[in-house]
Amino acid sequence: MIRLMICGVFAGLAMTTGWTPAAVEPGPWEVLSEQEPMPPGVIALRNKCPQDLSIWQRPDPLWVATKVYTCASPTEAQKLAGIMRSNASPVDRQPVFGVGIDFQTVQRPKNQWIVDRFWAQGNLVLVAEAQCGPHDQATCQRFTDAVARSFAESLPGAPSPWQSTSLNVLTGILALGGFVWLMSVGLPGLIRYLRRDRYPLPAQHSAWTDVSRVSWRLRWQSFAWGTLVGLRRTAVVLAVVLAGTLLVVRTPASAVGLVVTLGAIAGLTVLVRRVWRPAFGTRRRWREVRDGAGSRWYLLGGLAILGITRSALLFVLGSVLVAAYFEASGGFASALAIKLAETSWGTTGFWNYYLLTIIGMGAEQAAGLVGLIAVAVIALLLAVDQFGRRLLMPTVRRAAGTPTPDVLYLRNFGDDKLRLRASRISRRGLLGRLSPWRTRPFESLVIRRLSAAGSVLAVNEPGLVLASHGVEKVRLPAAGWEPVVAEMASQAKFVVVSATPTTINPGFAAELNFLATTLGHQRIMLVLGSWRRDRLAANWQRFLAATAGLELFSGVESACPSLATHVLVHIPGLGWQGWGAEARSEWTYVVAIDQALQYALPRWEGLREPATTDDV
Repeated sequence: MIRLMICGVFAGLAMTTGWTPAAVEPGPWEVLSEQEPMPPGVIALRNKCPQDLSIWQRPDPLWVATKVYTCASPTEAQKLAGIMRSNASPVDRQPVFGVGIDFQTVQRPKNQWIVDRFWAQGNLVLVAEAQCGPHDQATCQRFTDAVARSFAESLPGAPSPWQSTSLNVLTGILALGGFVWLMSVGLPGLIRYLRRDRYPLPAQHSAWTDVSRVSWRLRWQSFAWGTLVGLRRTAVVLAVVLAGTLLVVRTPASAVGLVVTLGAIAGLTVLVRRVWRPAFGTRRRWREVRDGAGSRWYLLGGLAILGITRSALLFVLGSVLVAAYFEASGGFASALAIKLAETSWGTTGFWNYYLLTIIGMGAEQAAGLVGLIAVAVIALLLAVDQFGRRLLMPTVRRAAGTPTPDVLYLRNFGDDKLRLRASRISRRGLLGRLSPWRTRPFESLVIRRLSAAGSVLAVNEPGLVLASHGVEKVRLPAAGWEPVVAEMASQAKFVVVSATPTTINPGFAAELNFLATTLGHQRIMLVLGSWRRDRLAANWQRFLAATAGLELFSGVESACPSLATHVLVHIPGLGWQGWGAEARSEWTYVVAIDQALQYALPRWEGLREPATTDDV
């Protein structure tokens, strides 16, 4: 829009190219010049392509303005054309130079039509504008078309199609994401992998099974599955980009690319289904098992928090991608920055200062700032998300009767602090993928794998309002809990015990004594945690000392000849059997627990008899 006109004898491009509106429409054309008061932010965004401006006026009144942006290269010209294109309205008629070459904007301030038509021509971006006074829109558009043709012919070269850089930008974004992943996750993960604790494997032990090879194979199968899923998601994004490009510029290459991409999505879907393994399915649907007046509010609060965090995450990621995309290709972000600066210029106050400061950085710095803000916001969302998940943790309140779980998990409450590096399968969802913290509570990753045998229940730590992550928790009073635990243990299919406790408190010692002396079925599974080598050895020795003299645990040490042991199960009449691996990971625990259950469940079922217990 023409904002300030100063009469003068300034030929501008008329002197350079010899072109005047008289080549299209005869008449007494008066040459005018324009000085636009632009803030520093706008100049910073436009200084890569300096602008030359010429304006003519006829007494009708009819105004004609031509602008030439001289860029350093055709690539820069395409970027600037992309910025202008983002403000262009759809053209419902044939463009002057062909589909995808020139674009137009139409305005009608103060009841007069203003039509702009712009295009790239070599390293130039050309704009032809007509302010048509009393003439109607159709007349104004026809006149602007004629001006554009005549003006383009007066300059070297030919109008060039707008080249969408969507694919290049998408590749750049993926490359940047890969580099960030390599530096923040991949390289540190490799260092941790090389420095991980390794334990000697026992030689030919009849009561011990090595799961290293099976877990290694399953891990790489999960990697292949995840790669296929990632490729499918990338193909979906690419299909969306190609479809969006077709809405603007219909080219055979884009159409063929879209068809090929859709075919790739279908093929990848088939491969994803074939590579999938049941061990990958670690997700559990939230189900409300709360009793009490506040249960509904817990459920609604947790769901609301998770919904808010995911919506906010999508908004933040969308902002980052938009900033990155349009910084590289030219588009809405830069155009919006110019528009904000122009509309705020001359105003006062905080918002004007803020806008000019951000815009003055230039698009690259602004995109980087958005990225830094996104990291901080994502970290905050992760914390809020964890709180929402704790609200949704299934909790059994002992309102009526004693719960009867399939599996009872007994541990020292200090073991709840134990964490294990999560596999890619357990880090599902956007928050899980983006989280820089790759560890999860040991109970959440490993113990809940026992849900294959049925419902798993543990006792919630007294004093905690919200249940900790992992299996379902039952709330028991601080005094008189022993008979309840004894009854649950007797009714369960089997009892799981954390065998590497940080301390042996009186309650845990009483539970171990009950298992050895009173529990009738003696169907026990011991799980050794993922502590570092020194702590693992100390905690295991602490457990052996606490169970010394108890006949049930007399064969545990011989069945665990190495700290490579992950899981031990007791079969009445057969003794203890162990499973382990040279190193500890979520996958080794998954395979060890799975093989232990496959071995023990049929034998336990064959020996199952009515349980007997004495009150503790």
